[in-house]
Amino acid sequence: MLLDEATSALDVTTERQVLRNIIQRKPNRTVIVTTHRPSVLNMCQRVYRVMQTKVTELDEEEASKMAMDF
Repeated sequence: MLLDEATSALDVTTERQVLRNIIQRKPNRTVIVTTHRPSVLNMCQRVYRVMQTKVTELDEEEASKMAMDF
């Protein structure tokens, strides 16, 4: 499932609930979420950052820091 800014019009609480519902109903489904809001990063198993044509995988510490900085 690919969600490209699908939750951008939602507040953070509702965004988390929508994603949580998707995860709980289909736990083995791969979901790719593109977002400018890092507030849901702690729900993800892997986090990638796309910046200036480069894709890098963030480790857990980097992803947590990014989520907390938001």
